[in-house]
Amino acid sequence: MPGNEISSLDFAELERLRRFLVAKLEKHASSLAYYYGDSFAGFYHKHEKDKPRMSKSSTSTCVLSLIHAGKWESGPWKEKAIETLRVFLTERWQSAGLKTNNPFTVAFVLEAADALIQFITSPISPQLRRRVVQAERLLKTAINAGSVSLLGYPPSAYLTQLVTRVLAGRKAIDSTTRGKIAEWAWQELDHQLALLHADSKNADVFQLAYCIILVSDVGDPGEVTPEQSLILLTALDLFFEKQLSDGSWPRSRPLFHYPGVGSAYCYEYELLVQILQSKSLQSRLLKYLPKLRLSALYLDETAYFLPNGGLAWTSGLHPQLKGPESWSTASVFHFAHQLERLTAEQIRWVIFEELDIVYDPPSEAKTDPNLFASKFLDCRSGTTTTSCRCEIRFIENSCSRSQTRQEVWQMEGRWQRTHQCPPFSLGPPGHPRRNWQKPYQNI
Repeated sequence: MPGNEISSLDFAELERLRRFLVAKLEKHASSLAYYYGDSFAGFYHKHEKDKPRMSKSSTSTCVLSLIHAGKWESGPWKEKAIETLRVFLTERWQSAGLKTNNPFTVAFVLEAADALIQFITSPISPQLRRRVVQAERLLKTAINAGSVSLLGYPPSAYLTQLVTRVLAGRKAIDSTTRGKIAEWAWQELDHQLALLHADSKNADVFQLAYCIILVSDVGDPGEVTPEQSLILLTALDLFFEKQLSDGSWPRSRPLFHYPGVGSAYCYEYELLVQILQSKSLQSRLLKYLPKLRLSALYLDETAYFLPNGGLAWTSGLHPQLKGPESWSTASVFHFAHQLERLTAEQIRWVIFEELDIVYDPPSEAKTDPNLFASKFLDCRSGTTTTSCRCEIRFIENSCSRSQTRQEVWQMEGRWQRTHQCPPFSLGPPGHPRRNWQKPYQNI
């Protein structure tokens, strides 16, 4: 089990964490609805009903949070995808006084536009298509040197990862540019490791973390040297070692300056979303679940209770501004969704280990998941079949810490005599039927 020798969460603790996250996610859509402006089909930066205009970066963060968590169909925005897209692509690409067409705003606009298109049934107009092409061209220019900076500030791993992930999602990064990004990210990762070990006041754990994501997702795994693999693992360890007792991290260095507001900084939960979404880091993150749980549990201490019954969180980056922001709230819910998925993966490892079954993590879905065992795996209270109830009870019993493997095998035998079939097509250790999960990995 990857990382299990370090993780200290047992099955009961993992399940409690999962239920905690699921409970938070039940308020995802209603909480963001508090910030939604129906008149302009977007989200306010804060709850500013006297300023009827969309915040582009905030709206993008909210849109992506809802879509990735499967909540887009659960709010007043579900019928207005085309209107939101039109605002994104027709208005000037400018945020909080930053210059027009800056890579920060353009990247958020294009990322949200790409996500929204799946909910638009009719073809978009030629004008909107031209704007999409223009946005992609602007981002390619911004990343051409291998890193991105803004307003004369040093190159930022946050901005570089933002632009890179948007272009990568569109398969719009050529091999030359990809090589430049990887080269810069490795150099900056080494630099930040040295600064952190030297306790330099210029060290930045967020710069380190975004470089970790870049080298993991952009580089070719087949070209990574053994030394680089060791450096990557060391960087991950150091990042989580720097976590504070409240589940946060020391403030990042300024990214750029918002005229009239102040400097922009990185936000923990926005970063954690990107770390948890990195497919290359998934198995390596399992051992850090106790650290990630700390970040999750602290949310109870910092939540704001909204008038509509929802929850919200402030980034705390600009203390002079009162109240929680929409984008920080969306980031927290997105983090909860991604962490719940990682927790579920660790639970699967624990279950399979207890049953003495070889576990192969699921691959990318190649068919419609709704076609698979809808009356068993997705059964609900009140409609659960006898077979479903029995099989769920079998899982509960066989995963109990008090059960020995011999007792589990005896349970399998009793199940087969009673139901005239083996549970989950299981056989004794080493039997081919113990690889029952393989036919369903494509679902």
